Amino acid sequence: MAMQDEYDPLIKNNTWDLVPPPSGVNIIRSMWIFRHKLCFDGSFECYKARLVMMAKRNSLHVSSFGFRDPVHPDYVCKLRKSVYGLKQASRVWYQRFADHVSNLGFVHSKSDHSLFIYKYGSNTAYLLLYVDDIILTTSSESIRQSIMSSLNAEFSMKDLVRLSYFLGIVVTYHTSGLFLSHKKYVEALISRAGMSSCNLSATPIDTKSKLGSTSGTRCDNPLLFRSLAGALQYLTLTSPDISYAVQ
Repeated sequence: MAMQDEYDPLIKNNTWDLVPPPSGVNIIRSMWIFRHKLCFDGSFECYKARLVMMAKRNSLHVSSFGFRDPVHPDYVCKLRKSVYGLKQASRVWYQRFADHVSNLGFVHSKSDHSLFIYKYGSNTAYLLLYVDDIILTTSSESIRQSIMSSLNAEFSMKDLVRLSYFLGIVVTYHTSGLFLSHKKYVEALISRAGMSSCNLSATPIDTKSKLGSTSGTRCDNPLLFRSLAGALQYLTLTSPDISYAVQ
């Protein structure tokens, strides 16, 4: 059960204490977010559930809907740790993770604080953190196992072993290295733009067009336009040939 899988670690980590509703305190309501987790090919993988705080104003007490204590059904949760939905949640999680990997010998990249680098003698490791997803690549299997053992001792983790899909990028392995592809991402982007039936083009931009501040047709949906522009910028990571057209 997806809800139980989310709930059990919260209890295991002593995320809250059950207390009587205190007077004069705003109780934060909570809600469950449900979604289908898909594989990189679009097929169904599993159900996911996440307990999220509906916090416009932070407090230390939460009313958790979906579960009730049989002895004290009217009690609320006095938080001991930060949870999803609180304003400080992302920073608290990042700081805890960064502190732990720093103790292991990692230092964060100056250009991206979500990228951590480990170097000791002939051993090298790169660790990328995105919310609660991690990519780890190392110079040897022994150092990978050592780092994973240290991470598992501190955090509840699931080792997916070989990277195949990450943030819309499909990873294919070759003898000469890795091939990164945004194929599924591109297909979804084209569909969102309503251009699935358009013809192919030899170049990503019209080589004879002249741009001007007043030329062209005004977009009826500026929000969609900005969303597509941002998606195209992300696409340039694996398709640098469209960089000029996107910029």
